[in-house]
Amino acid sequence: MDSSIITYCKKNHIVLLLLFIWLFRLCFLTQGNKGGVAINKYVVIQIFVILLLALKLHAEKVTFWKLLNYNATKHFAFLYIFGMISIIWSIFPMMSFFFSFENLVCMTAILYLSLKFSDVYQLEKFFIYTIIFIISMFLVKGAFSFRSFHSVTYSSISAMLTMYCLVELCSHNRFNHNSKTLKTGLVFGIIILFLTTSGGAIFSVFLALFAFLLLSQKSTWRMLLFLAIGTICILIVLGYQQKILAVLFPNKSTESILTAHGRTVVWNMINEKVAIKPLLGWGYATVERILPIYCIDAHNSIIGIRGSLGNIGCIYLVFTMLYVLSYFHLQRKNFGFRGIFFAILCAFINSNTSNFLASKAGPCTFTFQFLLVLGAAYRILNQRMIPANGEVTLNNGHEQH
Repeated sequence: MDSSIITYCKKNHIVLLLLFIWLFRLCFLTQGNKGGVAINKYVVIQIFVILLLALKLHAEKVTFWKLLNYNATKHFAFLYIFGMISIIWSIFPMMSFFFSFENLVCMTAILYLSLKFSDVYQLEKFFIYTIIFIISMFLVKGAFSFRSFHSVTYSSISAMLTMYCLVELCSHNRFNHNSKTLKTGLVFGIIILFLTTSGGAIFSVFLALFAFLLLSQKSTWRMLLFLAIGTICILIVLGYQQKILAVLFPNKSTESILTAHGRTVVWNMINEKVAIKPLLGWGYATVERILPIYCIDAHNSIIGIRGSLGNIGCIYLVFTMLYVLSYFHLQRKNFGFRGIFFAILCAFINSNTSNFLASKAGPCTFTFQFLLVLGAAYRILNQRMIPANGEVTLNNGHEQH
């Protein structure tokens, strides 16, 4: 790792340590299937760490209201604030408040850390190394527990990392900056993506890659796309559709694919709950915990938020998704924005099998929030590096409004 990043970590060790403890609890100190609202010593650690993190940020005069200053982050911040307000009608009010508050604190901490960098290149390195570190924690856990490495969460993280690194390696506005770091992230992301064998995550990468080739201005990329489509069509005609599905959805039967690995049962149950409270739902991140079967994830962001925050929350989530995508697409000529756009597109596609966009915070949500924050931080850091007089200057991490 770059020595400057090590120096940076030493200067911001308290916030980084608290985030590490939080991630360590979520990755290693799991509570098992003992009830959707169980409070045990691990949950107490989680609550305590988030409160300490919030106090530390407040001491640094940084609150989650700062997220509202940036187009890249403000709408998801509003969504989490709406989740906090749902304490008024939530069936589990304290759970709704804490999960939404936790998301806001983590996203604010990422923004705080990102704006402490002096340039976009160091921030990008920090992002890639951080995601690799988070996935490595999962690998260590799997190695020590002798369990399968299959994981929807870490497949989703790898999918976002893969798309960001791949697209940025193909970008023209980088001048070979961080090329080794991007290649490391790409190789790591691809290996973990197939190691964790989540069909939804792999499929989301294929669709995001398809969109990348389709929107590319290079004739070479378009030719590759047409060749790929032609090859797939020929294979289907020759009867190889099952093998194609086996690549996109490893270890999944046709029945499993059609029923989303049985998740349609959960979705039908949530839709039944929505019919009872259609306008505002049952409270942020709670609907999964009142189903007839034990479930802590709706496995679909749209359905999950509709059950938690009703049709109002669902409409706002769809609007937020479209707004974020359009914003990053319009900014695609700026450093890093093309990578963020396709990584977030991949995340949105994959959110149909995992509810990480609008539920409790975790490693996958952390990665997604980091991408949003990159969109805010890249613009601010670029403005600091290239002022009106054309000279590169630093501003000690404080934003100019």
